[in-house]
Amino acid sequence: MVLPPIVDPAGTYGSGDWTRTPPDRTIVLATDATLRDDFLLWPGFFSLEESRQLLAMALWKLDRADSTRRRRRKGGTSSLGEGDGVRGGLQDMFYGEYGFEEGHYDSVIHHYRETLLSSLPPPSSAFPDLPSLMQRIYSLLPTTPSPTSPSPPSHSPTSSKAPSSPSEMPAELPPRNTSTHLLHLAPHGEILPHVDNLEASGSVIVGVSLGSERVLRLRAKGDAPAAATGGVAAKAAGGWDVRLPSGSVYLQRDTVRYGFEHSILGYEAPESVWDGQRLPAGHRVSIMVRVSAPTLALRGFATHPEKRA
Repeated sequence: MVLPPIVDPAGTYGSGDWTRTPPDRTIVLATDATLRDDFLLWPGFFSLEESRQLLAMALWKLDRADSTRRRRRKGGTSSLGEGDGVRGGLQDMFYGEYGFEEGHYDSVIHHYRETLLSSLPPPSSAFPDLPSLMQRIYSLLPTTPSPTSPSPPSHSPTSSKAPSSPSEMPAELPPRNTSTHLLHLAPHGEILPHVDNLEASGSVIVGVSLGSERVLRLRAKGDAPAAATGGVAAKAAGGWDVRLPSGSVYLQRDTVRYGFEHSILGYEAPESVWDGQRLPAGHRVSIMVRVSAPTLALRGFATHPEKRA
């Protein structure tokens, strides 16, 4: 049974025990009618076992694009989904040295590695359920019009509906008119505030968090006082700080996607303390799905925003 969305203006789900949140609940952080559907959060979308499968796939793809890891593989030291088996959760799946980039071309992302997921990898015992897991991610994308359609997409509470059944999904994965990126952020990495490039992707993004928890900060563009307040106070001033547990999925669209700067805070940031405890540093991999720019029409946004992706 699918439960209705929860409006969370007071930060109840931002400061409590995430494990008490039913995995099929949708968290709505905004009370404003124009923002209610523009940021949605599913805190427990994937179980631990499902998250391990997704992470095994992501690390395998990332390692293939990482020269440091390729040299390690030539020494015969790693295999699909292998970890050191010591730490709990998903951190046992991270091991050895990685070829992290110190900075992105636009200076937004620091200490990271990334790759494009253009096709699913061959079947593996490390991720036997991968196609169905990826289908669940893509099913969160709203129905989109043809690229030639002049009409903008409807904006209604149906965007917070439950994921479509696998039978409703296209056979092609990733689906056409989407791009899927894998981003591995080092424990000392961070993503600075930015607004994505309208010319590079469309108005919808879905993000899957795997590994250590991080804080996603959303701030209205140009709202410096709000950026300084943090926490619940910032919600009233023009933004949110959102705790992203492993296995969670969020959706940004339209106003929040382009009217708010978003960032991933470093572990040393004051706001990376939650319920009086600092979030433990660790590796995090995100699966980012973007709708291609021609696919979704945009409502009331300029066509030449900041050149950042």
